[in-house]
Amino acid sequence: MSERTPLVIVASINGDRSKDDNPNVPRSDPEIIDCALSCYDVGAAIVHAHPPSRANTGIAAAEDYLKAWGQIREARPGAVWYPTLTKELGGEIGHILALDDMIGMHYGCVDPGGVPFARLDARGIPKGYFYTNSLDSIAADFASLRARNLGVQLAIFEPHYLRIVLAFHAAGALPEGAVINLYFSGAHGV
Repeated sequence: MSERTPLVIVASINGDRSKDDNPNVPRSDPEIIDCALSCYDVGAAIVHAHPPSRANTGIAAAEDYLKAWGQIREARPGAVWYPTLTKELGGEIGHILALDDMIGMHYGCVDPGGVPFARLDARGIPKGYFYTNSLDSIAADFASLRARNLGVQLAIFEPHYLRIVLAFHAAGALPEGAVINLYFSGAHGV
């Protein structure tokens, strides 16, 4: 890589990890604020974060995000960030649309498919749950983001996720500014 090769750093700062998983993971609003600002200070162009609780949906989830991100955006007015999806099936991006109305967003996110989120138990048996987004939900989310000229961050957990994204792209239905994030699992995930 030459000195002139552009590089975009996306810092995913917490995810669905608890303090038990990692004592350094930022979970509270003050921790999220400190971590996000530190990431921007050292060169991150985009920050992705989960809120302290994923129990809220829609406007309530947007308001929960703003407890931290309102302060972060005050400190870094042009900061690019995107939240995660909520656990409300079929309405996962309602809070993103509300955030766009409240403070303006650059990106939303869509998980285009379904996947088991599992870990192996002591006997080596997968334990966890299936996480899924229907094709109708994916299409509706893409249409909503396109209508607002918002880019989309795409989590590609499995090969079929990418096939779905490529089909939407071929049909001209993928939001402009799409960013594909490839996720690979290891010993701590199936």
